[in-house]
Amino acid sequence: MNFIGTTTQSVNSYDAVSKPVWPEDAAVLASASKSTKSGSERKVTLKWPAAVDGDQVAGKGEIAGYIVETYLEDELIDKTKPVSGTSCEIGGPSPDTCYLFKVYGVDQTGNRTPELAYEVTTSEVEDPELKEPESSQVTFSGVGYTWATAKFAASKDPRVRGYRAYADGELSATVYKYQLADPKASNISMTIGRMMEESNEVTVEAFNDSGQTYEYKEKRRGIILIMSMVPSPQRMNSTR
Repeated sequence: MNFIGTTTQSVNSYDAVSKPVWPEDAAVLASASKSTKSGSERKVTLKWPAAVDGDQVAGKGEIAGYIVETYLEDELIDKTKPVSGTSCEIGGPSPDTCYLFKVYGVDQTGNRTPELAYEVTTSEVEDPELKEPESSQVTFSGVGYTWATAKFAASKDPRVRGYRAYADGELSATVYKYQLADPKASNISMTIGRMMEESNEVTVEAFNDSGQTYEYKEKRRGIILIMSMVPSPQRMNSTR
């Protein structure tokens, strides 16, 4: 049996195949400020022209927002949720540090523009020690065969980029704040793996982009965990 007929696309399908684009002079209009101090936090302000959805036969695509990614030495260290306007303040930069920022326009179906890239080197200013969190205590739960879940107070220092955990001196886990379910949560929950011995010394630290760290539980280096066989918990999360 042969079917003879025509196939038509829906408005939604036209929207899906139409990709957003920057105006031709986008690279000229885009700008990045030097890092400036706002209260106790330094920030970099990025600006860009409005993107538009590409031409399509039917329907009318719309830009849903803009996403800004921050890179340090080719590693993604921060990513914003969609921004509605055409500018954004990026907080937490360290002094005398070279950052690469990438901005993408995103439409309602998830298509995005090519990147607009900004390279910014922050000025050389005093970089004081990281502020201590409200508590330096670390507690553990969900102890498994080769892992455990560490819980600790989030750092309030805006320069802190994320947290690292070490097992017996070896790096076990790294989590950036943007990867947390709630980056503004007051407490952090982090799964630590690679604990291969019956007893393991565990340390947790907060870190910033310039290499400064704050080690939790400073007066007692490491915690000895006796491992047991239980199913693996969720990789990482944040809790209030």
